[in-house]
Amino acid sequence: MMPSCSNQHKEEQTPIARVFDKYLYEDDIVGLVADNKSREDSISIIKSYIDNWVREELILAQAEYNLPEEQEAEIDNEVNEYRSSRIVYAYERELIRQKLDTLVSEDEIKGYYDANKKNFELKDYILRGNYVKLEKNVPKKAEAINWFIDGGEEEFVELKDYCFQYASTFILDTAQWIYFKELQKQSGIKTLNIENFLKENQHLQFEDEYYLHLLRIDEYLMKDSISPLALEKENISNILLNQRKLDLVKTMHNQIYKNALMQEKFEIFLKEE
Repeated sequence: MMPSCSNQHKEEQTPIARVFDKYLYEDDIVGLVADNKSREDSISIIKSYIDNWVREELILAQAEYNLPEEQEAEIDNEVNEYRSSRIVYAYERELIRQKLDTLVSEDEIKGYYDANKKNFELKDYILRGNYVKLEKNVPKKAEAINWFIDGGEEEFVELKDYCFQYASTFILDTAQWIYFKELQKQSGIKTLNIENFLKENQHLQFEDEYYLHLLRIDEYLMKDSISPLALEKENISNILLNQRKLDLVKTMHNQIYKNALMQEKFEIFLKEE
């Protein structure tokens, strides 16, 4: 095998260390020391690196000498298999980057959802509605409460502007589904029976030591019921994209095999019994 240009260049250098028939060259330590290091620090870092290199090569040589041939061959096979798999993976990843259509339509998402509803069973309680968390001493608190309770279009605009200025956290997108556990983290709501709480508290206003909490529940779904499409859109989109990736790679594999077969680039010599 002809040496590479880099190997030829190294052979023209004076080595800085040797272990048996392996050499360490100046090129191998380029960039090892930062420019802002003192001469003393630089020498110390280089000496430490060389010493570690020598020790590792000595241990490797000793291990190779004493390792049974069958184990060394097994390791070589594992290394070759790993290299092959990494090369194929890199090629497939580049193919996906260049060829994959990443646009998933609403119709595709809905079609998958309708065909696989049994796979979207809720693991927890969810709800949608409005929630606002305010510090007790915020200005215009009474007005904010009225805007929240009234729920009219103009009041909603006022409330939204107010929340951007003063709310510690808020949810005013009634199309957004949230898990009840997430609401509990924000609000500190405690209940032994979540189902009863959701049924009995469509409107709720309460205070703790520091905050005023306003909650309106427009809709809720129980644990073990079917998750709504709106909550699963991103998940379904990812599922469909992943399936496209698998299909693209499979098509590529089949096409490579088909082309090689037509061009007689391989032969199988195994005789059928």
